[in-house]
Amino acid sequence: MEINLKCTIEIFISNKWEKAATFEPFENEIMSGTLGGGIFEYDIDYVGYILENEFQNDPLYRISPSFPVEFKTLEMKSWPPFMLDLLPGGFARQKWEKLLNIRNGPENDFLLLKKAAGNPVGNLRIREAVSKAIPIKGTGFTRSQIAANTENFLNTANSLGALTGGNSSIQGEAPKYLMVKDKNDLFHFEGSLQENEIVEYFIVKFPRGKKDIDEVILKTEWLYCKIAEKMGLNIRKVPDYCDENRGVLFIPRFDRVIQSGKIKRIGYFSLAAATGLSQFGKSVTHDSLISAVNNFSTDKQQDICEYIKRDYFNIVVGNTDNHARNSAFLIKNNEIRLSPLFDIAPMYLDPEGIVRSTRWSFEEYGKTPQTQKVITYIKDNFGIDISKELSEFFNRIRSTAQEMKELKIREDIIERAEKKIEEIIS
Repeated sequence: MEINLKCTIEIFISNKWEKAATFEPFENEIMSGTLGGGIFEYDIDYVGYILENEFQNDPLYRISPSFPVEFKTLEMKSWPPFMLDLLPGGFARQKWEKLLNIRNGPENDFLLLKKAAGNPVGNLRIREAVSKAIPIKGTGFTRSQIAANTENFLNTANSLGALTGGNSSIQGEAPKYLMVKDKNDLFHFEGSLQENEIVEYFIVKFPRGKKDIDEVILKTEWLYCKIAEKMGLNIRKVPDYCDENRGVLFIPRFDRVIQSGKIKRIGYFSLAAATGLSQFGKSVTHDSLISAVNNFSTDKQQDICEYIKRDYFNIVVGNTDNHARNSAFLIKNNEIRLSPLFDIAPMYLDPEGIVRSTRWSFEEYGKTPQTQKVITYIKDNFGIDISKELSEFFNRIRSTAQEMKELKIREDIIERAEKKIEEIIS
């Protein structure tokens, strides 16, 4: 399938989409996918507008915080890291590959970008993907209708063209759909409602597979959000969970805000992008991710503390899927801050055997990282003393097992959590 070797990157600012930049991969490297090089440059008119209005120091107007707005052509050795956040992954990528009749391989990365990145999370999109979108027509669904007959809902989603109509670029292995809720509490696929009819934006998430354990994992994700909120971690809003047939999680999105009847798209970039990763599946250390938080966050102390608390919470609850794309920054109000917590589930139970993917450089395999080593590392490298905040958090985390019991989480999960809590506070 032949494609034009250039894509146009648009950014949503001042309530409209603007052409901001282009990326053109080198023709002889396109088969390498995201690891292939190319030319990135900001649009001349966009740069002129930014400089004229003196917006160049506001991160909101940058394609990514590490890409300042300037008249400069960049010859990249691989894709700009932020572009990987726009690509579909997991379930969505499989659906797109089937739709386009292409194989799963890096040689199709750019084709997928130009076909599927028309509606990613955040405030960026690929213009060429938008032009290929298919409008969705159909009535809304109640929560019960989605949960009571999951297979029927998914079949309806496919028949309505939900993938190409507005759910084009979601990452993650579990089936997910971008949906919006109207004033009658009905859910519609994103792209099927006028913006003035939208009350709230959601990610509707289904179990990763059809085994009972997949449903246990999804339901426990919902319960973990409740516990995380009590622990004082940053949860935008606890999702709703319906299990009239199989479980379905209704997750309020933090990258869409409705203000005065207008949709505000919040800038988003993963910690993987912040560390410069242009490759999927490559592990990085907590050392590197904390360094990215230090480099980009406008409240370094609070976000570094939050990040470390999340890691210990992940250890206690068995969320081993702690890779760098499951943490992100949001860009809003001239600030760059860690996004609310997301994708927090007992992934150690997954049949595929997901191991703890992000560790400290000094962390012994299979062992809980020693708290004092973490505190010392942060103090020595970033000049931040987290000992008091971490001590207060550990006092709260002692109650995690009891919270699990009250929420009727599986006994084996509770027993594991109790052991991890003992390891952390001993």
